[in-house]
Amino acid sequence: MAQFGIPVAPVVLPERAVFHHSVGSGRTAQEAEPESKAAADIALLWNWMCDQVNMPSHKQDDTKTR
Repeated sequence: MAQFGIPVAPVVLPERAVFHHSVGSGRTAQEAEPESKAAADIALLWNWMCDQVNMPSHKQDDTKTR
């Protein structure tokens, strides 16, 4: 994709058991095992993707604006 001017994510999502196990229960890896390497992998990817579109990576606390 780099030849089209589209950045390639620098994050690799390796084969992790929690990805498979969490799907069976209808949850994400972050919900099933929030402290796992899989959850950290997804957080890295999410943060990179948010940077690409200039979007905050965490939900903003709207109580500060009230």
